[in-house]
Amino acid sequence: MNMTRTIPLALALAASVLAASAALPASAADQRVALEVVAGQMKAGGNMDALRNADQAVAALIAKQPGFISRETGAGPKGEWFVIVHWASLKDAENGAAVFMKSPEGQAAMSLFDQNTMLFKHYIKEP
Repeated sequence: MNMTRTIPLALALAASVLAASAALPASAADQRVALEVVAGQMKAGGNMDALRNADQAVAALIAKQPGFISRETGAGPKGEWFVIVHWASLKDAENGAAVFMKSPEGQAAMSLFDQNTMLFKHYIKEP
């Protein structure tokens, strides 16, 4: 798969859930740490301070979700944004993503990104 290709968020989320679930038997996947990767480009003319504030609100929301382990955010010089979240299981990651997508915090954060640049995937951490 070409990782430089951009993927619309809704399709990427659905595909990642299916791919990660199919990668391992359900019992094995449920017992391994899941990595959630989100990356994208801020909309043209966007405000980095607004994005940082939105990210802090999302971080507070996500940290309260069952199975949350840790979350890191990185920013690039041209408005690129990268987040990696560690979850106790794939199920926890899927549930956290669903909460994010339905929340006012998640919707506010997503409104700041060019949706055509979004990558949203779940992975099972290798031992």
